[in-house]
Amino acid sequence: MSHNHSPAPPAARPSPHLASVRAALGTLVETLSPRFDFFSVLATDCAGTNFEALPGERRAAESMWTERGFVVRAARGGRVVERSFDSLGPDDVGRFADALTAELEELLAAAAPAGFLSVDLAAEADRAVWYPEVSVDPFGLSPGVILDRLEAIRLRAAAASPLIAMARTRAEWARFSKLYLSSRREFEQSYLWGQAYVFAAARRGEVTREIFNAASGLKGAELLDELEDFPGPVAALAVELLDAGPIEPGEHVVVLS
Repeated sequence: MSHNHSPAPPAARPSPHLASVRAALGTLVETLSPRFDFFSVLATDCAGTNFEALPGERRAAESMWTERGFVVRAARGGRVVERSFDSLGPDDVGRFADALTAELEELLAAAAPAGFLSVDLAAEADRAVWYPEVSVDPFGLSPGVILDRLEAIRLRAAAASPLIAMARTRAEWARFSKLYLSSRREFEQSYLWGQAYVFAAARRGEVTREIFNAASGLKGAELLDELEDFPGPVAALAVELLDAGPIEPGEHVVVLS
């Protein structure tokens, strides 16, 4: 695990939402930890944007990678339970802690002893943060800049062969921020994940075949540089698939590499 206490780079900075509830979550852990053998809370906040270039249309929309909420875990006497919730009012921590305690007590009373404990009751005190950097923050760019790049790549795929009936490109980035707190540990991470695609559909007569290639990783807008090499090969493969015959039924040898 990386131990890095330097300030987070702008592209990976934790969400304002988690920063706003951090003190309240700390109070919740301090209040509930003495009531159980173990108590922890995991907070997560994720949001992003999806960009797509199609023939005659360019669009930017909210990413499907969108989530926000909290999960607490409590253990006592070999029993482990969890409870999730989606909001926490910093001014109501005391009342919330009492209500949460009652719910966890009820869950523990009904839970069967775990075959193994999914919590480490003897974990050493530790604190770690993880802020992987990216070269170009996509959220620092105008959507138009990203869509212009995607459109240019799409046009190259569309022009690669007269048999290409349609080409499209897509790129998506999301910022994932997570905060874990227990009485002995404090872990925090915030990172960008991106993925981008080039699609090409070839058509000859009544036969249409579509294929794509993708790039992904802990990367920012530099991910688009990888897409620059995709249009020609993707279009060529789509055209090649037009000659592909049907799969014959029966047993086949599959080679995994």
